[in-house]
Formats: sequence, structure tokens, C-alpha cells
Amino acid sequence: MKHSIVTLSLLLATSLLAESGDSIAKRLSIKAGDKLAKQWEKTLADDEKRKAIGAGSLSAADLDGLKKYLMTHAADSDAPLF
Repeated sequence: MKHSIVTLSLLLATSLLAESGDSIAKRLSIKAGDKLAKQWEKTLADDEKRKAIGAGSLSAADLDGLKKYLMTHAADSDAPLF
């Protein structure tokens, strides 16, 4: 039981410390509407391309948040942000 509580606490703390995708994109000067969703997938999947946009050192949680934000607001999405 203690192990479950500790694990849950760590997961919650990690998610609370994760920066939002919106704020990460702003900090990196990335506009979601500059690329299609498929282009963002390829960019974030490739280490060199990720480094080129300044996202090379993001934590897994921050990278996931950034990816969700970029996919939601990509040029071909229902809510693009240019």
C-alpha cells in the first residue's frame, strides 16, 4: 500500500511540475499553425529536429504537453493558431 501511495505521489508531483504546452511553445517561439500535425509529429520524433527548435532538453512530460498543444493547434487542425 505504501508503495502505491509513493508512486501516485511521484506521478502527481511530476505532472504538476510539468509546464503547459502553450507556455513551452511561447518560450521556444514556436507557432503551432506553422506546420501540419504530421510535420510536428516528425519534428518531435527526430532528435536533431527537436534540438533545432530548442526542444531537445525537455522532460518527457513537457515534451508530451508540447506535442499535445502543437497537434491541437496545427495548421490542419480544427483550431489552428497562426
